[in-house]
Amino acid sequence: MNLGELSTTPPGKIVDELYKLREKRKTIEAKADLVKAHETVLVNHLINSLTKDELSKLAGKIASCSITRTVKPNVTDWKLLDAYIVKNKAWDLRNKSANAVAFNAAAFRARWEDGEDIPGAEQFVDIRLNVRKI
Repeated sequence: MNLGELSTTPPGKIVDELYKLREKRKTIEAKADLVKAHETVLVNHLINSLTKDELSKLAGKIASCSITRTVKPNVTDWKLLDAYIVKNKAWDLRNKSANAVAFNAAAFRARWEDGEDIPGAEQFVDIRLNVRKI
């Protein structure tokens, strides 16, 4: 059914079509979820293998993958962190956002690289797998 037919199609028939489309979408999403789950297993396996063997890149015949490691902040105590921000005028640790819990990971990293301790926050390494066609 195309959009031009909507005005001349009985509403009951539109409801039936809507139901069929929704069921078709749910079936496709279920298949996509299975593919995504399989993809996640492969990604985790490759990350574990690369990390264990201290490698940073692998390649097959059609694609390559590499690991990126990014130091990110994990806020463990918002009150301590907020007190630190106010005391040190470290407003750059917060993003300008309507979201009150948004923070600027680059500002945290810069302070940590300078050896500074930030109360209420700890470092964690976010490991991601990048896959590209060769």
